[in-house]
Amino acid sequence: MLFFVSRQKPTGGFRLRRRARRGLLPPAVRALPLCGYWAARLEFFGPSPAEETPYLTPYRQRGDVLVAAQTVAAAPAFNAPLVAEYARRQCANFCLRALAAAEQRRRASVVLVDEAGLCPGVAAELVAACTAVTVVTAHPERYEACRRYTRGRYGSEPVVSRWQAPPADLVLAPYGCGGWTPPPGKPVAAPDGSLFPAAGQLVVPGELPRQLPADTDPEAAAAGLLAAFRPQELMRAAPDRLTFRGRPVTPTELLP
Repeated sequence: MLFFVSRQKPTGGFRLRRRARRGLLPPAVRALPLCGYWAARLEFFGPSPAEETPYLTPYRQRGDVLVAAQTVAAAPAFNAPLVAEYARRQCANFCLRALAAAEQRRRASVVLVDEAGLCPGVAAELVAACTAVTVVTAHPERYEACRRYTRGRYGSEPVVSRWQAPPADLVLAPYGCGGWTPPPGKPVAAPDGSLFPAAGQLVVPGELPRQLPADTDPEAAAAGLLAAFRPQELMRAAPDRLTFRGRPVTPTELLP
């Protein structure tokens, strides 16, 4: 379930407002239609954040997705991991579009750096977009199913190695390059690389900001939608431009 946590001014009589100020008023839960999905608003009352933790802990323990408004004390802890994961997905989609555009002109190659073995699905998408994919990982066994799938589906499979890779046109490292040194001069799509979405560059559905509780970051809301419902429009969305070598580039301009 997707919850949007916000803080509202208490209304009603004096006793009700006093209970809210003391943190004794439980939050209100309201349905929230959002981009064709049903989420919920979890509204706290009163100025004190002291009551947030006891109420929010059970939601987190059962695996609910929580997006918090900036007036909620736990907003950074809730929103930052969601936005980071959404940025990884967006960056991968941008690279997939760049590889597809380059493949129309020449054979492009890519290295996927995935030390923890978390990205077999991305590797399968890369094989579909280009013909030379090398995966650098400390857990090659986690790519066996991916290799069988792509071999049967596309007639090609990623080459999986431990910290060695041939020269490539593009390096994609969704969780960072770790101890692997990328080749100089090539785009490195990674949180610690030369190409990665910054704040304000993530795709936000046009109708989303109008439907959100006040003071809620639209990018965090889009990341919450992705985490909760995996809508195809967000799974496939990519920024129109990302900054590379000091200038904005489109997917068709990234790989000359």
